[in-house]
Amino acid sequence: MSRPSSHYFPFGPVRGVRLISLHAQHRFAERYGKGASVGSQMQRMEALIENGKEVFLKPEKRLNKLLNHGVQDARYFLKGSLQQGMIFVVVNGVLITVHDANADEFILAVAKPV
Repeated sequence: MSRPSSHYFPFGPVRGVRLISLHAQHRFAERYGKGASVGSQMQRMEALIENGKEVFLKPEKRLNKLLNHGVQDARYFLKGSLQQGMIFVVVNGVLITVHDANADEFILAVAKPV
């Protein structure tokens, strides 16, 4: 899979994440990193992912996301709670976005739902 080098930057590696998109870095800065340097933001994201819980989409939400996003499965890491936390979205080892957690979409699970 080719990627424009100006849109992806080295990250980690932490929990299989080796690149971060410019979009994800901007989203994190907008929501949680105001005033911090990019280096500080990257270190904070690495720590949050390292210590976060892997969560899964509810089965009905997962199917919808797969169909709407070209059948690319993602991993989701939660820091905080499903009601007030943040979700890091990782596809093929790339942190693609960061958004607020949504308890209606995700579940905590020991094993990936079928």
